[in-house]
Amino acid sequence: AAILQNSNDLLITQLWPNPVTDKAQLSISSGSTTKGRLLLLNMAGQVVLEQSIALAEGSRIIELDLSHLPAGIYQGRVQAGLRNAGFRLVKK
Repeated sequence: AAILQNSNDLLITQLWPNPVTDKAQLSISSGSTTKGRLLLLNMAGQVVLEQSIALAEGSRIIELDLSHLPAGIYQGRVQAGLRNAGFRLVKK
């Protein structure tokens, strides 16, 4: 489990497995229903994955298909309006 950063009422509550080989599950808790964006950046700061997500009040699990990415360390961010929550993952 990884809880690395939270802002107001948006929180990454769990990320598994980490390290990941192909697919990962990201659990996000939100204090409100809203639309957001999920970004994954490589260590050079390049966006390697971007997807729109719908956040509901409470928890939501998002599946990430990372099979196309090379091995390495990645920074992730969920953005919803002015709220941000971040995470880090390792791809094997």
